[in-house]
Amino acid sequence: MFGIIYKWQTLVGAAIGAMSPFLLWWTAEKIRRGEDHRKKLYFIEKLLVDQINNVLDAKKTIRRFVNIQLKELICHIQENHPNAFSIDYAFFPSFSIIPLSDEIHKINTNSVYIDNKLGKSCLLSKDFPYIIEGAREQFFQTIQLNRDMALKKINPPEIQKASYLHNIKEYKLMIEKDLLNNNFSIYLKVLVEALEAIKELRKVNLRKWRLKFDPKYRFFKNKKQYIEAKKNSYEKIEKYFEKIVKERLREIKK
Repeated sequence: MFGIIYKWQTLVGAAIGAMSPFLLWWTAEKIRRGEDHRKKLYFIEKLLVDQINNVLDAKKTIRRFVNIQLKELICHIQENHPNAFSIDYAFFPSFSIIPLSDEIHKINTNSVYIDNKLGKSCLLSKDFPYIIEGAREQFFQTIQLNRDMALKKINPPEIQKASYLHNIKEYKLMIEKDLLNNNFSIYLKVLVEALEAIKELRKVNLRKWRLKFDPKYRFFKNKKQYIEAKKNSYEKIEKYFEKIVKERLREIKK
């Protein structure tokens, strides 16, 4: 009897001894991958914070352009002598918004929701330089068209000024409504959504994130419940971050 027990102990000991190097490698590899994943998330977080700051700086620049330069231009046009042509002008501020690095889109965060937000952020970041350039070009064309009309004296001074004033006011309205309150707001919201999700994932780690949001890692009584949970998983995450995203955006507006 003792001989059999001894043999089994020997076999188990040999098996454990043989498996020990593999277990040590597996544990070390798991730790390494986890640390590498955290570093990548931190890298993304820093890029998102930098981009939010760049977008806010650009928005402040545009806001100053609207509230100071365009208002002064409108005042100058209105104050010009009734019998004089108006060729007052202003300069669209020089700045640029650099698109997010494509490296962000290549990183797998292990969250479909976050990957989706990062992908959307990258697409919007590539569109934004063209949106800004379009606003700059439209302003230049408005100024140039008025100057040509004034120099060629196509219309009497009062008609020329009224047309110029109307075009500048329409341009100002477009910048305020479309660029500042729409384009900038949408882009900032997506960036903040991505940032807050990344911060949460770094805070709770991947396992807890999956248990909280991914239906695959939770228990359901039947398949119907699982399918329903999977279908609503994206909306559930959106709802979870809705409050903190609104708070961050309010802080940004202040």
